[in-house]
Amino acid sequence: MLIRMYVFITWLIMFLSAARMGWMAFALASNKNQISSGCHGGVNDKGYTTPTALANIYCQYNIDTVVTMFIVGFVVDFALKGYHYFVVWRYYVRMRLTPGDQKYAAFTYEEALDEI
Repeated sequence: MLIRMYVFITWLIMFLSAARMGWMAFALASNKNQISSGCHGGVNDKGYTTPTALANIYCQYNIDTVVTMFIVGFVVDFALKGYHYFVVWRYYVRMRLTPGDQKYAAFTYEEALDEI
């Protein structure tokens, strides 16, 4: 049943999203100095300055504010993925509780919860 596989895959997607959130928070926090030096026209280790078109967007704000905005965005993304998982899981449980011609249909609520 594809919905059962999708319920399982959604857990994997949520785990990868949490790992991405942690990795990006670490990368942004550890590279704050390089990002801020690019905003102030500093020269990086290769000997050239960063392009000013994209840097102007990030340089309008303090670097800590940019890092906070990224982290808040990742938390909102993770919360939406959690809600998505809940909706898919709830659909799966209701589908399992509905009587019909399916092989495993008409479970009780507790039996359907044990299936996951």
